[in-house]
Amino acid sequence: GSLQFEIGIQTLNPQVATNVSRKNDLKKVAENFKFLKEMTHVHTHADLIVGLPGETFDSFGEGFDQLASFEPDEIQVGILKRLKGTPISRHEKNFSLLYSEKPPYQILSTSHLSFNELQKLTRFAKFWDLYANSGEFKNYMAWMRKQEGSFFRSFFNFSEYLSKDFSEMHSLALLTLAEKAYHYLLTSGVDTEVAETIILNDYSNGAKKRDVPGFLKKTQKVMKKDLPNISLRLRQQKHAQTIESVN
Repeated sequence: GSLQFEIGIQTLNPQVATNVSRKNDLKKVAENFKFLKEMTHVHTHADLIVGLPGETFDSFGEGFDQLASFEPDEIQVGILKRLKGTPISRHEKNFSLLYSEKPPYQILSTSHLSFNELQKLTRFAKFWDLYANSGEFKNYMAWMRKQEGSFFRSFFNFSEYLSKDFSEMHSLALLTLAEKAYHYLLTSGVDTEVAETIILNDYSNGAKKRDVPGFLKKTQKVMKKDLPNISLRLRQQKHAQTIESVN
């Protein structure tokens, strides 16, 4: 838990990488992630950037799925921002890069991503950070990863579900996030008892002092599955355990 690697992937689309003068050897990238996961205890934090010149909604999703398959501990989804004096400025005309006029000068649309698509991906990034990167919902994310098809699409659909209720994404309590995940499991056809087990263990996250959430008390009796007592102060350790019910 004392060492973390920040891995600046930015994009896994070869053409987009060329556009921004990056030379990613995808085979080597995959090998390095495999080595770090299997041979070290280094916590890996890899980033992807939304809004790079030439990146489409679909190609970003494909890159996200590819990066997820490398199994970094965290994927940071960043939104392109205009920094004066950086090389990205030379692409503004050719790729119709439109930025906000207010700090942090975030990208609003490109020739390949509409304003609406960028708004959706911005919400995706924020909800991803709350559910996946926080380490608070390890079991829930393990369930989502096991769904058929694209992992990106699965979480994108969930972020769209959340967006119907949350116009603002700051100051969302853990209890609120847990309740929304629980109801999403039920609407996805997950057995009630399995859904309760997943959410209760995520909500407790090894801290036996947390009570059963009120929204679970209203349903059938649930039993907390024993998990190692994980320090909630260490974000990295929250990524370490899942329960058998999601396998």
